[in-house]
Amino acid sequence: MNKNMDLKRKLVRFHKECLVCNSDEKLSIDHIKPSSLGGPSDVLNYVVLCSKCNTLKGSTEPREWIETLIGISKPNFLRLKEIIEFNEILLGSSYKTSDLICHVCNPNRILPGTDIKIPHYFREFLIVNK
Repeated sequence: MNKNMDLKRKLVRFHKECLVCNSDEKLSIDHIKPSSLGGPSDVLNYVVLCSKCNTLKGSTEPREWIETLIGISKPNFLRLKEIIEFNEILLGSSYKTSDLICHVCNPNRILPGTDIKIPHYFREFLIVNK
């Protein structure tokens, strides 16, 4: 089995609900930064969305998409905002998933050489699946 496909399946099983609306039906993986806009196929660029939220997101830039969300709970909005900001930092750096796995268990849970915390959304998944 393709390692990337296996990670996608594990991510859906791990999170069990849509990041935006908390639905647990018709879940799929979506790129935070769309692949059509240069987003990598990497677990740190994936989020779990239901088919409805995935369709509404389409290939929109992450910051544009988050501004269009109506009715999202405050905790989900803050979590999504943290993920998007973290994703932007990663895309502008040379960090890879494999570089981060050794840092997710450290007490500070930050990217080396920065003050950026690894979001809980990714951190717990990486700990379980390292």
